[in-house]
Amino acid sequence: MIDADSARVARREALGHSPSVKLGGKTYKLPVELSIATVELLDSISDPDVNEWDVIQKAIPMLFGDKAEEVEKVASIGDVFYVFRNLLKEYGLQSGNGKASPPSSGTTGTRPRRSSKRSTEST
Repeated sequence: MIDADSARVARREALGHSPSVKLGGKTYKLPVELSIATVELLDSISDPDVNEWDVIQKAIPMLFGDKAEEVEKVASIGDVFYVFRNLLKEYGLQSGNGKASPPSSGTTGTRPRRSSKRSTEST
């Protein structure tokens, strides 16, 4: 018999602790292990075509459970990004940077040319 329950208990003991988040004067305990759906969602942050904020909004209830609404009320955007970047490290997942802005255009070394002989009056 393959006993996944015993293996889960052994993994929890090996990890030794459950990650926790202190926010707004309260401490929130998070799961020792993440569900497959949560890992897949958090791992999608590393995809440059994925919006980090959308992922975080979906992940808050998955991580904080019945305390999610409470966390959303007290957390600022800065708090949320700080927490999630550190949680990704805590759970051994990599943090992506979401969509990056396109690279700046290069310079050709020539000055711009006027496209019109008229100029607009200053306001």
